[in-house]
Amino acid sequence: MAEFEGKIEKIEKAKITNLDIINMVSEDSQIKLRLELVKRINPFKESDPVKVLLDDKANPEEKPKLILSGLIYSITKKEGVKTFDINVGGLRLRLDTPETFGDFKAKSNIFISFF
Repeated sequence: MAEFEGKIEKIEKAKITNLDIINMVSEDSQIKLRLELVKRINPFKESDPVKVLLDDKANPEEKPKLILSGLIYSITKKEGVKTFDINVGGLRLRLDTPETFGDFKAKSNIFISFF
C-alpha cells in the first residue's frame, strides 16, 4: 500500500472525444500522476485537493470519490524517478514517483482510490 496527497493541477481535453486527461501533483511536488478518464465519470475539478491510495486490494472502510482497478504493465527507474504505467480499462495512468515509493511489481493488479 502507498498513498499521497496533492491537488488536481490541470484537466485537459484528450484528442479522443469524451476523454479527459487529469494531471495531479503531490503536495511536495515529488509525485506526478497523469490519468486518462472518461469525461462522464470524472469527479474532479482543477485545484481540487485529492488523496490517492494505491493497494493490491480495494479499501472498503472508506468511501472514495473514484476507485479504479488496473494492471501495472511496466515499472521503470531512471535518474531517481520510478515510473509506473498502469492500464485502467484500456486507458492509461502514469505515475512518476521517487524510487522508494511503493513495493509494487509489474504485471500485478492494483486498485487506485481517490478521496
